[in-house]
Amino acid sequence: MTKQPVATKAGLKRQAKDGVEPLSSLRFLPHHDRPAALGEIHSRPFPVISSNRVIMHFAFTSEGGAQVSQAVLAELCRSRGETVPASGARYHEINWANGRLRWERHSEFTTFLWEGPLPKGFLDPVANTPFGGSFSQPGMLISATRVEIRPLTPANLKLLKNFDPESLCVTLLEDGVSLLSTDFRQDGNGMTVFLLLEKSMPPSRIGYFAKTAIDVETYRTLALLGLPLAQSLAVRLTGFEAELAR
Repeated sequence: MTKQPVATKAGLKRQAKDGVEPLSSLRFLPHHDRPAALGEIHSRPFPVISSNRVIMHFAFTSEGGAQVSQAVLAELCRSRGETVPASGARYHEINWANGRLRWERHSEFTTFLWEGPLPKGFLDPVANTPFGGSFSQPGMLISATRVEIRPLTPANLKLLKNFDPESLCVTLLEDGVSLLSTDFRQDGNGMTVFLLLEKSMPPSRIGYFAKTAIDVETYRTLALLGLPLAQSLAVRLTGFEAELAR
């Protein structure tokens, strides 16, 4: 078990300013899996991505086991002369056609993320991705996400007209000088589209916001997969409630 840090008197004293009572979570007994969960969050670094790039991201179920997804990754690595990751790896990156392919294995699913050159037009076809006809699907598809990263210009702001105004969601970033938008709807290829318009944003921040948007879409879809089951059980639960009331 990972040792939990202990709140020291000196540390708490430094927090006690202006009559404010110091607050530290370190005084509380943590859940036994909390350190492992926090470590998992930070075990995969955010990608570093510049402007004028596009991201294609797919999440698949892992019902076939970790070996299936890793076998797909190994084949992709060999096709490019790249190093195959060791058995049991949970994260790996390789070069792919003027871009980078990033693979991650989670408990519930595995993901493949490729970032590469941005096509000229918004939602134009992207060439030389790893996800062509030779790509072997490792499990059932959970989510498919496309993120376009472009400079914030008056011309690119007009791209927001491509989203459904009824469900358009726009988030201001970096004190309002950049923005991230989506309507959570799918394009003609079945991918949820995000548009990140940035102004002088460092590549590390671009990667952070792009990956966060992808995580929102992945976990949003994963959560909604339980809706059909919940709806199918609703009638039975109503019946159980009626019986208990009698």
